[in-house]
Amino acid sequence: MLISRRHWGHLLLLLLLLGCRKESDATAEHKTPTVWAPVTAADADLADTSFDARPFFENTVLVTDKGDYVHIFWDAQAAAKDIEGPERRGRLAAAAAQLVLDRFPAGTASDIAKVDIVFVKARDDYGKPKWDSLKKVAHFELHVTRIKEGARVTAGRVTGLPEGAFDRIELY
Repeated sequence: MLISRRHWGHLLLLLLLLGCRKESDATAEHKTPTVWAPVTAADADLADTSFDARPFFENTVLVTDKGDYVHIFWDAQAAAKDIEGPERRGRLAAAAAQLVLDRFPAGTASDIAKVDIVFVKARDDYGKPKWDSLKKVAHFELHVTRIKEGARVTAGRVTGLPEGAFDRIELY
């Protein structure tokens, strides 16, 4: 089959694009998060009472009101050793609930919070996170009133979480 001269350029471009796509697919990291949504009765008490995340929140939390929801972003790099282990899920859930109780802005129109917990591997000259250096740890979506009404709090610290407190939990 002969290809006319005017179609050679299109064919060459198509082959280049296919070659680049295969290369990018091979090099891309595909991590599938572990998703629990919603929390079931078997997980009625999520919080790990031995972990207090509050000391790690100083200068590592960014809160942004997006209108439909409030986004809470926490760089948990300093707490990495304390988060890992067999109680990881409970510790992250307790930290997310604590972030909402401590940092959710008053007077916000929305009742929905989305919490992203990440490890920031590098920062720029101004101390801001380099977005391409983030390692996702967990993502939580929840209604603030469910946390405020149902969480057990002892001395300002979350010590228990109710069944169904979170709409979505993703651990990476």
